[in-house]
Amino acid sequence: MVGNAILSFLAPRQLAECKLICFPETLICIVVTWFFHMESLKVHIWMTVFIASLLGLVVFMVASVDNPYRGKISVSPAPFERVHGQMTKSGM
Repeated sequence: MVGNAILSFLAPRQLAECKLICFPETLICIVVTWFFHMESLKVHIWMTVFIASLLGLVVFMVASVDNPYRGKISVSPAPFERVHGQMTKSGM
């Protein structure tokens, strides 16, 4: 489900870049956690789950705020227009 939400935010070019960069790096980080020695397998699994969750949230956040003027999480141009108007009035 989260993967589909990430992919819906991305343009086709960005999707290709994300598949080439973000997803393999995330997979490598998760695999590397298995090189650490832990006494308890249960703790090791939970550590891997937490790292995978955090990496997934980071990828989701990058994808969702990649284009700040489009989508559900967006910034309106009103503050920029107000500042531009103030700068043109003052002669800057």
